[in-house]
Amino acid sequence: MSTVTSCTFLSIRPTVSSAGSLLSKKPAAFVSLASERKSRPLSPCFAISSNKPGDPKIDVSPFSISPVVLVNPVPVDGERWQVAENKDEVSLWFDVPGLSPADLIVEIDEDVLVIKKKKKASPKSNYNTPTSGAIADHQEATADEFSGGGIYARLLLPAGYSREGVQAKLTSGELKLTIGKVKESVRRKINVDISVK
Repeated sequence: MSTVTSCTFLSIRPTVSSAGSLLSKKPAAFVSLASERKSRPLSPCFAISSNKPGDPKIDVSPFSISPVVLVNPVPVDGERWQVAENKDEVSLWFDVPGLSPADLIVEIDEDVLVIKKKKKASPKSNYNTPTSGAIADHQEATADEFSGGGIYARLLLPAGYSREGVQAKLTSGELKLTIGKVKESVRRKINVDISVK
């Protein structure tokens, strides 16, 4: 059996938050409300799908796709998505049962390929309640995007892929994305003469 012979409470010392607070004893002029800001997720790329109970033909398990799958495309087995690569392009297949082309958005946001279900239009209330605002909007958008076999995937589109060469095709509940590769320019050497002065 061991006994504690001494202990130090960390709360005895005053806390120091920054050098600026040591110089001024005035309270902060404003408080940042991080929950009121709409920002991108911490990771620039991710994939998710809902797994709510309901119709087994529509409600399926979440995607477990790596956000950097296009950096090193490796075929996988037993997933709701597949990837295949050849010398000219990379193809991705997603199982999205119950969705039509009008339900899906495929876009490129800087260096990220975004595949998502369109949000349903929802009536907005004109009065401000505690549940309204950015948090409620995010909850409604999340419920709309991820319900009923939805998809939301953000995949890093590395150099070497053509941003203009992305094609999408939906056939029988399977979304196929084809991303063309940029042709590597022929390397050429140029000899530079060194002059002496």
